[in-house]
Amino acid sequence: MSGPDASLVAAIRAKETQPNDWPRQTLMLLVSLAIFVAVGLIWWDMRLVLILVSILLVHEAGHCIAMIAFGYRNIRLVFLPMLGAAVSGHQVQLATWKKAIVYFAGPLPGIVISMGLLLVATAGNSDTNASVT
Repeated sequence: MSGPDASLVAAIRAKETQPNDWPRQTLMLLVSLAIFVAVGLIWWDMRLVLILVSILLVHEAGHCIAMIAFGYRNIRLVFLPMLGAAVSGHQVQLATWKKAIVYFAGPLPGIVISMGLLLVATAGNSDTNASVT
């Protein structure tokens, strides 16, 4: 291969082997988070904004951890005001089952946390009912 196509392929290959730029990606995350909170405070109170940020962060962290585990490059987590949040990254020839794990890893932390909270609430509720005979 020669010409413009070869230089494009070479540039893509160089990007694939480039290490993650964590300082820049962390700055992007913090700036997008600040904008998300600022826009959110126009319509909602701080408590609701913090709840939304927490839920989105837990969800996207699940995707992010799976992406790191499977060797994704250039992973970015950004908050999108009035839309939510997103994680993106570059993967090379990843098996379909690994892609599925990355997709399902987002909801998984929220499911685990909610099940734990449900068990705690149920355990506390059954103790109260047992003592009221």
